[in-house]
Amino acid sequence: MASTGGTMFDGFDSRGAIALARRASVAAIASLAAAVILAGCGGTAQAGGDAPTGGPGFPVALDRGVDGDIWGLGGSTAVEIDDTGRVERRIDLDFLPSPWTITAVSVGTDDRLFLSAVWSDGDAFGDIVAYDVATEEHTVRAHQEGPVGDLTEVGDDIVFISFAADDESSFTVRRANPTGEIADLAVLPGDGRRAAIDADPAGTVVVTTAAGLTRLSTTGTTLEEWPLPADAADLAVSREGRMLATTRDGASCVDWFRVDATGPVPLDGPCDAAGFVWLDEQTVLVSTGDENGAGLVQMAAHSSPSGR
Repeated sequence: MASTGGTMFDGFDSRGAIALARRASVAAIASLAAAVILAGCGGTAQAGGDAPTGGPGFPVALDRGVDGDIWGLGGSTAVEIDDTGRVERRIDLDFLPSPWTITAVSVGTDDRLFLSAVWSDGDAFGDIVAYDVATEEHTVRAHQEGPVGDLTEVGDDIVFISFAADDESSFTVRRANPTGEIADLAVLPGDGRRAAIDADPAGTVVVTTAAGLTRLSTTGTTLEEWPLPADAADLAVSREGRMLATTRDGASCVDWFRVDATGPVPLDGPCDAAGFVWLDEQTVLVSTGDENGAGLVQMAAHSSPSGR
């Protein structure tokens, strides 16, 4: 999934959550079957209602591993979240000194998180760091001269976005094996800072580009392409290979699409989505807002557009 490098806030601001919920589109919220805003340490509030305080808040990026674990990232803080939105544990990823910035997370197997980290806001170089949640140990899985973006685990390898700090027109998809060797898979159009990547059950990867979505084989061959009406903003692939994407065309509100063999199908969803993961084949967990006031929303991935 695509992630942000923003700073995770320590306390949950209930006023921010209320304001965020109230300014959400009424039509969009009405179309989300049994939509619930989840806030604080497992507390629940109906849309527009008060949210519990005292929790760690929520991050502005989400990812789900093949084991079903859901983790969120906000700056140098990661939280594990269950299917109901309850925060089960929180980890401070403060082992990287400034000016390192953690920009993305991928949930691996065996209690591992894989992190993209860039030096000096991406101006110099980047690392892929493996973090063991159980032992709190971390190791550099791969290093490159150039910033790294979103990443995903494919088998024993990590497939990730690599980009030049001064190039917003193209980026490279690369694959790092367990020994740290890096191989180029494909060069795609788009801004690598905002490109998102995810893997499907077959081990191929789907990447957002300036034109839409591209599926790549394990060797980098383009298998399929799906055009979208605007620049893709985020992406999630379900366990059965269903794809959900958002686009942003210069406006503050993202547009939602379910993507299948027939192409993109518009959906209703929150305007200010910052990250999302599949809970099951019908439901998606969405992080809304930003680190200054974020919440979690469950949305049905089969709803029809309301015309908002």
